[in-house]
Amino acid sequence: MQQHKAKQRFSSSRTWGLRVGALAATSFLGACAADVTSQPVPDDTLRSHDPFVAIAREGTEARARAVEQVAQELQAAPPPVGQPPARSGEFYLAISKAELGTKWFMSGYLGQYYPGGVAAGAAASLGTRVVSFRIQNGKVFVFDVDDRKKVSGTFDPQVVVDAYPIVTDYEPFNRLPNADQYVLVDPSAGLNDFDVISDFYGRGQYADRFKVELSFLQRFRRIADGATFEEVFTGYSEMPDPSRTTPTEPPPIDTNAFRASGTLGIALRRYQEGPGFAKAPVIQSATGFDYYFRSDPRLVPNQGFVDQSSIKWNVRPGMQPIKWVISDQVIGVQQRYPQYDIVGALRAGIENWNEVFGFKVFEATVASTNQSFADDDVNYFIYDEDPSNGFAFADWRSNPNTGEVRGASVYYNSIWLTDADELFADDFTGRITQRVRRPTPTVRWKPMIANHLCTLEAPSFRANYVPQEAPAGLTKKQKVEQFLTHIALHEVGHILGLRHNFKGSIVPGTAASTSCMDYLDDPSSIARSHPGPYDHGAVRYLYGLSTSFPEEPFCTDEELELDTNCNTFDTTPDPMEGFYTPRYRAAFDGELAGTPFSPASEDSRINGMLQFVRSGDTSAVKAAAFAHAIAPVKVDPTRTPVPTGATAALIDGWERRILARLVLDDPADRGYFVADPDVSDPALGPALTAEVKAVLLNGDAIRSYKSRRNAVDILKKVQSADAYRALRDAKTALETSRPTTPADQVLDLDDLIARINRAITPYYD
Repeated sequence: MQQHKAKQRFSSSRTWGLRVGALAATSFLGACAADVTSQPVPDDTLRSHDPFVAIAREGTEARARAVEQVAQELQAAPPPVGQPPARSGEFYLAISKAELGTKWFMSGYLGQYYPGGVAAGAAASLGTRVVSFRIQNGKVFVFDVDDRKKVSGTFDPQVVVDAYPIVTDYEPFNRLPNADQYVLVDPSAGLNDFDVISDFYGRGQYADRFKVELSFLQRFRRIADGATFEEVFTGYSEMPDPSRTTPTEPPPIDTNAFRASGTLGIALRRYQEGPGFAKAPVIQSATGFDYYFRSDPRLVPNQGFVDQSSIKWNVRPGMQPIKWVISDQVIGVQQRYPQYDIVGALRAGIENWNEVFGFKVFEATVASTNQSFADDDVNYFIYDEDPSNGFAFADWRSNPNTGEVRGASVYYNSIWLTDADELFADDFTGRITQRVRRPTPTVRWKPMIANHLCTLEAPSFRANYVPQEAPAGLTKKQKVEQFLTHIALHEVGHILGLRHNFKGSIVPGTAASTSCMDYLDDPSSIARSHPGPYDHGAVRYLYGLSTSFPEEPFCTDEELELDTNCNTFDTTPDPMEGFYTPRYRAAFDGELAGTPFSPASEDSRINGMLQFVRSGDTSAVKAAAFAHAIAPVKVDPTRTPVPTGATAALIDGWERRILARLVLDDPADRGYFVADPDVSDPALGPALTAEVKAVLLNGDAIRSYKSRRNAVDILKKVQSADAYRALRDAKTALETSRPTTPADQVLDLDDLIARINRAITPYYD
């Protein structure tokens, strides 16, 4: 039943993007035709001398037909989460000539996108540029004028972001008083330069061009320091979307695999730097990795190097609190789950950071219905009722010149609530309904590219996830609420400038972790619903409230592939002994008991154990990890009772899998640590060679010829003198055993001897 409901919600969520096409018809044919053509532009429109003014645009018959066609192709759908209805018909944008050449923040936000929605990049900040406008060749050009690109006094490039055609023959504008003080442009007819790229979780392989065929503007808003508006677009990519050309569940609603539509929020706000804001230097750990997020790189003119700073808000004692709003959709969710204080849990995830500063920095309320998460002047905590997007993420909008954060958003959906409600039941089962993330291409707007600060997957979307019982002494209500708070706290921590700290959990005596910026298991997540000691120290140092840097251990994303003690979702001061070894043994015991984990989970547990064999920080750790890995399956002639049948086959197959993963398997299958084990290590090398030789000689009489052939290949590949000697000794022993070998095994034995001959003639490559 729960899976069925989830599918229904997912199917419903896919229709949100259809609103883009429907908006085109509604806004243009409805509001534009009914409002604009029947109501002339008021005479006082330009008398306020605002820098940007929307001039209602009358539609042409041809354009109306084009928009109507889009509406017929896509069906109507309810407004998406946090997105109020469009307010007006189409418009041109009048730019005050007095503002030409001045600096403006230009921010982009992909509010809606279909198909794929959030999974394809919707609800994401695309970044901020510092721009100015200039009339050139019958267009208003948008130039990037931040301070980052000037190489020297000789080389100071002009970087074009976009160009808007000037509208010269629009009488409703030309007749207005003060029209000569403005230039009228059509931003919807700019470059509209989009790409559709590979899976959002991929490695940034930019791919296919997206051609916009129809676009229009809507939701113009004057704000205190500028204006915001939206551009609705639809068009076609050069290559098909694989999510609509392969079987999916649920099936795609729009089966045209090339078409996509979206809503791009654009903000133009006067450039300013926060009073008293001081750049923070880049701070690195002893291993050379940043504690905080870096600002955009800036060329230092005439110096030949690049400068960066740590990103932060302009926080200072006596400031007015920074306002956050939480999607008003959360009110309906609260009514359906009255047993939990959901609003309070999410608010705590934002406001609990105030305790670090000692004064109120953040203040959270529920959003009004007319606030949009695409509005640049709003810090929006998006609560999405669709659980099919199995992650949370954080974005910010920062000043590229200084690294000052100007605004932010967090995406958070109901999967965290549904997972918590299932996980923390009073009758803990150790199981959860597993879900699958669907690969989806995403879109980028050429001037700006989305880059989430963090994408944290929910428990039911983690391939290797196994639930752990939550700490005793708490009610289910407390567990669920503190879990929800922790996830929000983590994402808002990124907004403050903190990077991940995956070593927060290895401090002895720590109940959970020294940092909420760790990726934590369920019990630790519940226990860390407030910032930890590391978080206090790191934030206070970044914001100039302390001169002492935190002493707690630290490692971050880049070190996941470098340090075996830097891991996600691990616990205990000794990760190998206290976390990875028990998980590994649980996987083997599950196989033995006939209740195996999924292949992905087993692979994760095997790789987690073998990472210490490959790259443990000491010789003793490597040898101990290898001993743990083979302990349940090692060649042991004295094992009692002697395993037979299925048990013998399981032991043989499991060790073959382990040894092959160590030496023979493709590096892509090995997890973060891919190097072959170091057979020159004085503790590991002899132990590994001895065990592989024992398999080759079938020392406990349960090894298959497949495993023994594997052993030959392993001893050949490691290229050590001990391995060479082991092969030669094994050949002699096998040849000696041939006369007593059962007749039905002689052919396999001869093949094994021939394989050894090939391996040692010659041995060294």
